[in-house]
Amino acid sequence: MTTVKTNKWSFFSDEPKEQIFDNGGAGNINPDTVDLSYKKIISGKYKSETLSLLKVDDIVISKSINETTFTLSVLDRGTNHTIVRIDVTKTFMDNGITELNDFNGLLIALGSVKDVLVLEINNEGFISAIVNKEEIKAKWFQVKNDLATNKQFNLLKPEDQKSILTGGDEEYLTNFDIVKFLNEGYTLYSMLFCGYWRNYQLQETYVIGSKNKQSAMFKDQVIPINFNYKIKRCNLQSATCQVEIQGVEEQSYNTIGLKKLYEEKYPFAKAEFDDYSYDYDVTLDTDTDTGLVKKLNTTVLEQAGSISMFMDCNIKILTDEKGHTTE
Repeated sequence: MTTVKTNKWSFFSDEPKEQIFDNGGAGNINPDTVDLSYKKIISGKYKSETLSLLKVDDIVISKSINETTFTLSVLDRGTNHTIVRIDVTKTFMDNGITELNDFNGLLIALGSVKDVLVLEINNEGFISAIVNKEEIKAKWFQVKNDLATNKQFNLLKPEDQKSILTGGDEEYLTNFDIVKFLNEGYTLYSMLFCGYWRNYQLQETYVIGSKNKQSAMFKDQVIPINFNYKIKRCNLQSATCQVEIQGVEEQSYNTIGLKKLYEEKYPFAKAEFDDYSYDYDVTLDTDTDTGLVKKLNTTVLEQAGSISMFMDCNIKILTDEKGHTTE
């Protein structure tokens, strides 16, 4: 069964321009468009905090917290794309289960292969290429060699060790599509660039069309999501524009396959699979002078029957290229 979605978010309403545009006493400046692209070679230090919850019959089954500190540097600004570099400097994980947290060091070590990413971002805010593939490959060889003396890795069963090594080889040494993996997942990279755009017409809703996102509830399932972008408000005095982005599953998406997986994976759920929904919601503040995101909040709510997966991510700038510090 597929529920027909309605335009339930406030940004679809046509608010008077004066209510969404504030020039802060800057005179009669009232542009029809606002350029939210990166303006120059700049950088900013950020912190990302993500909470993920899995609920069954309104009971929290699993909870995880991830915190990441990273630097975003704009290396090149072209007409159709921008080259940016991400340097992760600190990672914290808490899965809420002591036995799992004991292996966080190993997980962080494995994730460090992508601690430095040079990405090509298109004008819709989607990753279009990985520029430093060879460096990532070399980092995997380094991490792979270090695993031989990693205590947590050596505590794993031989078959689990083999699975990790094989998975890494497939991801970094074959034609595995890392770009697709990043765009479809919930990584901070895909969320950080999701509002990137050249020019927004005030009051206009931009329909990006269908983009796939990985299901958090059903492994190896991708959900086609329709995205809409719109400026919520602008302030010339603070050089800030707030953009709202909404995404829901395609109305024509057939959920029969998900129903079968639901019955196999969640036989203990009290409610039957009678509906499925995927809601993606982003609000971000962008510096119109530089193009850097000042802060961003992303929530994802995926529901089927009495199972729900909720994710909330907050990204905020700590220090920008102007020397402004928020923490």
